[in-house]
Amino acid sequence: MSTPLKRIVAAAMLSALIIPAAATTGLILTADAAFAKPGKGKGNSNGRGQQKQTTRTAHVNTGGQEKSNHGSIASQLKNMNAAHSFKNGQGYLNASADSNVGQIATFQTAALETLDAEAASSDAADALTAFIAGDPGYTADDINTQIGALDSASDTYADDLTALEGQLAEAQDYEDVMAQLQAAQDDGTVLDASDPVEALTYLEDGAADTLLDYEAAQETEDAALEVVTGGREISDEAMDYFLELLGL
Repeated sequence: MSTPLKRIVAAAMLSALIIPAAATTGLILTADAAFAKPGKGKGNSNGRGQQKQTTRTAHVNTGGQEKSNHGSIASQLKNMNAAHSFKNGQGYLNASADSNVGQIATFQTAALETLDAEAASSDAADALTAFIAGDPGYTADDINTQIGALDSASDTYADDLTALEGQLAEAQDYEDVMAQLQAAQDDGTVLDASDPVEALTYLEDGAADTLLDYEAAQETEDAALEVVTGGREISDEAMDYFLELLGL
């Protein structure tokens, strides 16, 4: 059963949708997009590569300076230079959680979990969008066949390929969501995957759940970054270098 918070999120995401009274012929999308996928149009999505504006300064290159000034970066990072242990070995594995290395490890774990949550939320958003858009009227196999038949010597080859690749993505997304609905019917999660109302409820719940999970992971990551930086202002260049050391 949907929780009140989840229903609020879903309602906000799907406020532009209208379900036909008969509930048998599909869904009509009355706006260009019912919602934005995570990381799209939401400003600062997390600490990776783009800190909150309140805790960072812009980096400006001047004259003939090199893009990377490791001395300046090291000076800015201070305790965060402990991230070198992540790149040069596994000495961080036994670090105390309260040590510099331990705090950085906590941030790294949180950042990776945010990436996973973001991917899950994006996939759920794609599934809901594909379901709303409906059957494109062609299959992925159909489009692949057309792509294979293109004349690479044609003046319109690039444009034709781009158009077909867009159709291929639409077809694949629709086939993926229909397979997801069929699997949900097979395991009893959805009683009738062909019922547009029931299918929409299932997909809407999935999109709302994963979005809430993503935002929670994002908050955890931001909190971990605040601990690591101690609230200090870190330039873009220094932060990018720090994240590179962590493989983020």
